[in-house]
Amino acid sequence: MAAMQRAAFLLLSLAAVCRAYYVPGTYPQEFFAGASISAQVNSLTSFETDLPYEYYSMPFCKPPEGVHRAGNAANLGTVIMGVRLENSQYNFTIMTQEKGKDACKPQGYYGPLSKDDVKKFKKLIDNKYRINLVLDNLPVTAQDLLDQDQEFVRPGFDLGYEEDGKYYVKNHLQFNILVHPTHGEYMRARQGYKDAAVLENIDARRLMSRRQLLDAGMPAEQLAATGSTGRNLQEGAAAGTADGTQMYMIVGFEVSPCSLKRTAGKPIENIVCDGVDRVPPPQEIKEGEKIMYTYDVYWQISDIKWASRWDSYLRMPGGKVHWFSIMNSMLIVLVMATLVAMILIRTVRRDLAKYEQLVVDGSVDMKDESGWKLLTGDAFRSPTHSKALAVHVGSGVQTLLVSLVTLLLATLGFLSPASRGALLTTTIILFVLLSFVAGGSAVALWGVMERSYEGWIGVAMHVSCFLPGIVMLIFTVLNIAIKHTGSLGAVPAGIYFTIVAIWFLVSVPLTFVGGYMATKLPILDYPVKTNQIPRQIPPAPIVAHPVLLFFSA
Repeated sequence: MAAMQRAAFLLLSLAAVCRAYYVPGTYPQEFFAGASISAQVNSLTSFETDLPYEYYSMPFCKPPEGVHRAGNAANLGTVIMGVRLENSQYNFTIMTQEKGKDACKPQGYYGPLSKDDVKKFKKLIDNKYRINLVLDNLPVTAQDLLDQDQEFVRPGFDLGYEEDGKYYVKNHLQFNILVHPTHGEYMRARQGYKDAAVLENIDARRLMSRRQLLDAGMPAEQLAATGSTGRNLQEGAAAGTADGTQMYMIVGFEVSPCSLKRTAGKPIENIVCDGVDRVPPPQEIKEGEKIMYTYDVYWQISDIKWASRWDSYLRMPGGKVHWFSIMNSMLIVLVMATLVAMILIRTVRRDLAKYEQLVVDGSVDMKDESGWKLLTGDAFRSPTHSKALAVHVGSGVQTLLVSLVTLLLATLGFLSPASRGALLTTTIILFVLLSFVAGGSAVALWGVMERSYEGWIGVAMHVSCFLPGIVMLIFTVLNIAIKHTGSLGAVPAGIYFTIVAIWFLVSVPLTFVGGYMATKLPILDYPVKTNQIPRQIPPAPIVAHPVLLFFSA
C-alpha cells in the first residue's frame, strides 16, 4: 500500500513538469513602457576571415560597472566558436526616444589613442570586421528588417571604413528598435504555469496526507472537516492580473552607424546620420585622438509577431538556384542508376538463361563457369586489411548517425538560432554518445569477416582513437596557431582539457561497451561458400590506380 502511495505521489509531482515543457529556445519577454534594458556586445567577426576578436580588446569605452560575461549564453559550442556575450555601455528605456546619449560615461570619451590602438583599428578595418550587438537575444543589423525585397540580412555593422588613405571609425549609432504591443499574455501564461505547478504539488501532498490519515483510522467525516485541496484554498491564484496594461515585445534591432568628429568635453549635439551632409567631418583614426562614442534611440511599432522575429535574419539568397541544383543532381543520379541497373539485369538474365539451357540439355557439369558466377567463391573472402575496413565502417556509421540525428533535432526546432552554440554542442554530445554504435558496428563487421571475435579489443581501441584522434590533432594544431594571433577563437586550456577528458572518460569506454555487446551477437553465415584458394586477380591498369583516381575525382 505504501509503495502505491509513493508511486501516486511521484506521478502527481511529474504532472507539473509535463505541463511546463516547451521546445527549447528563448521564452517571450514583455516589457512595460519605461523599463530599462541594456544591449550586449558580442565578439568582432568578419566575413573575410574566421578569427573573432573580443569586443573590449579594441579601443572602446567600457561600462562604469565593469565588464562581465553573460552567463546564460556560455556553453561548449559558444566557447569553441569564439562567441562571447558581455555587458555594454548602451542602455535603453522602453518606448523613450533619446538623442545624443554618451556611451563613455563618466569620462565622456576614449583616448587619447596610442600607436597600438591605431594599429588595431587599421588592421580590423582592412579585414572588414563588424561589430555585433545583441538586444533581447536579437542581433543588430544595419539593414531594414521590414524590406521584403532584400535577399538576406547581414548581422552587425562595419567597424569603420577607409577613404583616400585615411581610416575612420563609426562612433555614432542611431538605434531603431522594433516593438510589438501586447497586454501581458505571455507573462500571465508563464506565471500561470508556475502557479499551476505549485498548486499541483500542494494537491499531491494533501492527497498523500489524507490517505495516510485514513490508513491510521481517522473517520472520513472528521477528515473532510479539516480542509479541502490546495487548489480550493488558493482559488484564482493562477488567474493573473488581466488589467489590460500595455506591454511591448522587441521584434527587431536596427542601427544606422556613422562617423562624427566631436570635441571632447563639449555638449553632445543632435546630429542625424543621413550620409549626405558631412557636418561635422568624420572621426579620423590617428594617434593622440580622443574619440567620443554616442548613440540615439528610436522606437517603432511593428506588426511582426514575436514568433516571426527571426524570419528576416534567416533569409537565404538564391533559394531557387539551390532547388534547381538539387533537382538536377537527383535526375543525374536517377538516370545513371537506371543505366547501371539495366546493364546488370541484362547480364544476369543472359547468364541465367545459359545455365538453364545447360540443365535442360543434361550438361550439369558447370566447372567452366564464366561471367559473374566466377565471383561466388571469392565474394565473401576476408580483405587483406580487414581491421582497417572495420574501423572505417564503424567511424562512418557514427558520423552518419550524428548527422541524421542533428538534422532531425534541427528540423523539429530544438536547435533554434536563438540558442547560440546549440548546434555545435549537440553535435559534440551526440558524437560522444554514439561512440557506442561505432564500437558495436566495427566489432560486428570484424567478427563477420574473420569468422571470430578474437582480437575485438584491438578493433575497439582503433575505433576509439581513429577519427577522434585525427580531429583532436587538427584541433590542437589550429588552436596553437590561433592562440598566437590573439584571437578569441582560441579555446582556453581548461576547455581543451575538458574535451580531452570527455574523449578518454566517456567516448572510449562507450566504444568498448559497444564492442563488447557486439561480441554477444551470433556471427552471420555466408549464403555461399568461400574457396580456400583465392582466384588470381590480374593487375589493374595504371588508369585504375587508386591514387590517380583520387586526384582525378
